[in-house]
Amino acid sequence: MSYRLKPEKHELQKARETTRNILEGCKHELSKDKVLEVNLGAMPSGPESEHGARGTAIDSETAQIYFNIGKEEWREDLEKVVRKAFGKSWFYENMEMAGLVWQELLAETFSYMFLAQTEEREPETQVGQEWEQKSDTLKQQVGELEINFSWQLKWKLGEKLLQKHELEQLPQLTRKDVQKAGELLIG
Repeated sequence: MSYRLKPEKHELQKARETTRNILEGCKHELSKDKVLEVNLGAMPSGPESEHGARGTAIDSETAQIYFNIGKEEWREDLEKVVRKAFGKSWFYENMEMAGLVWQELLAETFSYMFLAQTEEREPETQVGQEWEQKSDTLKQQVGELEINFSWQLKWKLGEKLLQKHELEQLPQLTRKDVQKAGELLIG
C-alpha cells in the first residue's frame, strides 16, 4: 500500500509563517482581548477547489482554515482568508451573538470590510435583486436555513454601512440598520 500525508512539513511551515505574519498585522489594526486559535489544515486538491485557501472564524476564539499549496496563488488566498477570519473573530468578540441570520450576515460583512482595507476588489454585480429575494430571512435563526448571501452583496452592504458608521461600530448595529443599508442596494 502506498500513501501520501498532507500537508508535508515544509508546506505546513510555509502556511504557518504566512498565517503568523498576517495575524501580526491584523492585531495592530484591531485589538482582541481573547486569544484566537487558528487551526490549519490541508485542503484536498482537485479540480473542484478553485481557491488556494478557505475557512472562517467559528467564534471569537477559533478559526478553521484550509490551504492548498498546489494552487499557484495559495499564499494570496491564505492571506485573504486569515484576514477575514481575524476580522470575523473580532466581530464575534464585540457583539452578543444570538444566532440570528442578520447578525451572521453582519459578521461576514464586517470581515469583508476588514479585508477591504488591504484589498482592491470592487464587485461589479448588481445585488439589489438578491437583497429583495433574501432580506426576509434576516429575522430567522441561523440553524433554520443555510445562509447564502453572495460575497458581492456582503461587500456592497458593507460599503453602504460604512457611509454612516466606522468599521469598529458595526458590532453595535441592529437588524434595522442592516435592513436600511440593504434597502439602499435596490434600484
